[in-house]
Amino acid sequence: MQSSSEQYFEKLDHVRAFAAFMVFTWHFIHAAGVPVGYVPTLPLLSLLEEGHTGVSLFMTLSGYLFAKLLDGKQINYKSFLRNRALRLLPLLTVALLLQAAVWIANGASVQAVAAQIALGSVLPLWPNGAWSIAVEWHFYLILPALLFVVGLRRESALMLIFAAIGLRLSLFMAGWEIHPTAYWTIISHLDQFVAGIYAWHLFRGERVQPLAVLATAMAFVTFYHWFNISGGFNGTQASPVWIFLPAAEAAFYAVMIAAYDGSKLMLPKRLSASVSFVGTVSYSIYLLHFWYYGPVAKAVMHYVGPLSFGLSLLFSLLAFVLFLPFAALSYRCIEQPFLKLRTRYARRASSASSTHHADVSAPTV
Repeated sequence: MQSSSEQYFEKLDHVRAFAAFMVFTWHFIHAAGVPVGYVPTLPLLSLLEEGHTGVSLFMTLSGYLFAKLLDGKQINYKSFLRNRALRLLPLLTVALLLQAAVWIANGASVQAVAAQIALGSVLPLWPNGAWSIAVEWHFYLILPALLFVVGLRRESALMLIFAAIGLRLSLFMAGWEIHPTAYWTIISHLDQFVAGIYAWHLFRGERVQPLAVLATAMAFVTFYHWFNISGGFNGTQASPVWIFLPAAEAAFYAVMIAAYDGSKLMLPKRLSASVSFVGTVSYSIYLLHFWYYGPVAKAVMHYVGPLSFGLSLLFSLLAFVLFLPFAALSYRCIEQPFLKLRTRYARRASSASSTHHADVSAPTV
């Protein structure tokens, strides 16, 4: 995870890589014939069978990363938003234009397509996962305020999370179908951004107690396996579980990110570099894999036949690896030229003359 100030957080790139794989696998295994709502025997595998949770991991990581980068610094807000636009918009524009061309070729009017794309910056209307980029952008708009509030008193992060839970509860009691609100908007993902910020301020890259990590992991995996058994993403749309699910994901991922970041665990050098590469191109993986996984999954079923859950996971890993050269090409040709245009937007608050600045390629999905 390379910033324009040459700060690099290799472990956080590892987390990005895993989040990208979670989302990719979720799409691939169900396109390859694994029934929606399938329940793996091993509870931990529910995190892959319900791999949409990788989006929540990305967003928790985003909060943690910006809190780490900007702790004790002053932000030039205009430059910050410019850098975020340079990070997100080029590839997003390509992805939306491709989808717009498909819609128009299938008979949609240019006006209707233009309206949907325009409204997608506010409402969750952008297709193929691009909706999450709008949510990320909404987070950027309020990031300085969040950093200021949590920086003054870190426990205020917990109040913000409880406020988000309370808002979802109020909407549910008012008769709203809470699932769309609790997955496709910042009303739910705010929990994760804030939890990431809180995790940095709570641990600051220090070692997290192993018992705390183990207890958090066991509690969340048990809860998520129950969620999987109860119907998962597609079978709980009317359930109040979505009031609390975003906060549960936020707590788990925040602890895991902080624990890995503060641990002495090091992958072998070559393996670490390979996983970091996946993290570097994860934005391209996410936005472009929607054009890839379906045809590949159909081809596998055509030649191999129906796949078990275990075989679908193996083929998803193979398909993921084979997609990396395309993601790398997208990164090099579409993302990287614009990343070079970023400018420094933050300086140490302790000294007006400080020349230490920070920027980052955000962990977007």
